[in-house]
This record gives sequence, C-alpha cells and structure tokens, in this order.
Amino acid sequence: MDVKLSDTMDSHRIYLLAEKQDLGEPLAEEVSRRYFEDGALLADRRMLLDVARSVGVTGGEEYLDSENGYEDVRASLREAQRMGIHSIPVFIFQYAGEVLKITHGSSSIQEFEQVLRELPGLISKQKQVKA
Repeated sequence: MDVKLSDTMDSHRIYLLAEKQDLGEPLAEEVSRRYFEDGALLADRRMLLDVARSVGVTGGEEYLDSENGYEDVRASLREAQRMGIHSIPVFIFQYAGEVLKITHGSSSIQEFEQVLRELPGLISKQKQVKA
C-alpha cells in the first residue's frame, strides 16, 4: 500500500496530549497502524480524534481547537535536529538518561551490529561517570 504524505503537526500535538495522560504509546501504535496498514492521512483530524478516544485520551478536540502544543512540537523538532535526527525511524540508545548512540533505521546491519557491540563499553563508562 502506498502511503500519502501529509502535515503531521496535529498528530504530534495529539501525541503530546496523550503522553500527558500516560497514553502516548497506545496512541502512537494505533495511529501508526492506521497510517501504514490502512493508508490514513496523519493530518486526518477525525482519525486522530477517533484514535485518541479509542485509547482513552480525554480533551482531544478542545486541545486541537486550541493553540496548545505547537511550540512544544517545534521545540522537539529543534532538539531532534540538534541531535542529528533527520528522519524516522531512529533508534536512540540511552543509559541513565544519557544518550549513548543514535542510529538511523536506514543503517546497515553491520552498523547496527557495531552499535550493539559498543553499547556494553559505553554503559560501563557511563556507570563510572555516575559513581
């Protein structure tokens, strides 16, 4: 199935609302399913609100009707760019709140293997810093 590109601002905003209600993961999973499997547009407000309601998010319509979340999304994008993230998927390997490695989904198997070999040493170093 071909997926169509669309403005993702509202999908990011509704995700932020869901995160505040500890429902970010189920919302993201269902939005992703509808996008990749059903071909739903990420800018489809009815779909976003339907998913939000189905996972238990409250106040979605009011939130999207407001100006809430715009600056938070922009700040997240700036932070991602600062970290070198320019596409999805991306894998962020962390330990104790510190980013150890960032690997893009387009990386080769060999690059992933290298990261996985490096992680134990990076974690050991991080433990020493925290001690």
